[in-house]
Amino acid sequence: MDPAQGTVVIRPKFFVLAFLLNFFKPKGSINGHEVPLVWRAPNAFPVPPGRYEIGVWLPYLFFPRMGYSAVVVDVMPGAVVEVVWNAPWLVFLAGSISARPVDPQQLYAQAPAAYQAQPQHQQAQFQQPQQQAQHQQAQHQQAQHQQAQHQQAPVRQAQAVGAGVGVGGSWQPDPSGRHQYRWWDGASWAADVSDGGVSSRDPM
Repeated sequence: MDPAQGTVVIRPKFFVLAFLLNFFKPKGSINGHEVPLVWRAPNAFPVPPGRYEIGVWLPYLFFPRMGYSAVVVDVMPGAVVEVVWNAPWLVFLAGSISARPVDPQQLYAQAPAAYQAQPQHQQAQFQQPQQQAQHQQAQHQQAQHQQAQHQQAPVRQAQAVGAGVGVGGSWQPDPSGRHQYRWWDGASWAADVSDGGVSSRDPM
């Protein structure tokens, strides 16, 4: 896994007595981009660090978006966030959805089962072809070098030239030192902070 990337895992579920739902395929979206899902499988999607809106629903008979519900998650570099969606017991209701950070090793321990369930283009996100190994290693070394340079930059420099940090909005190391990351909106430091993939608010 590229340390500069994060991972969103979407796991759709349904109550065991609602076994008929197994004949229909759930769907999800990441910031509006639709992605296919497999029931109960760890559907994993590598993403750049940032804030994402995750939606899940089930096309069921005459209801194209049955149980639609969404959650906003913050994905840190190297972190894994799991989103669990439970199908509703009634087609007119929204499904329950929750998100939590998980141990990356836990995800990869389940990866073989995910390989069997996921389409080929998603499997490639877990394991790159052998002929791309050199290119992947070079990218990894470059990302590590950039990350080391960023971590070594003095905090006062980030505060003094804040306009040049994460223009357009991005997660940056918290200049106050109280948290792991703080959201930079392109002009000032926001109250949104994150520690270990769990977001909260703490004004500067």
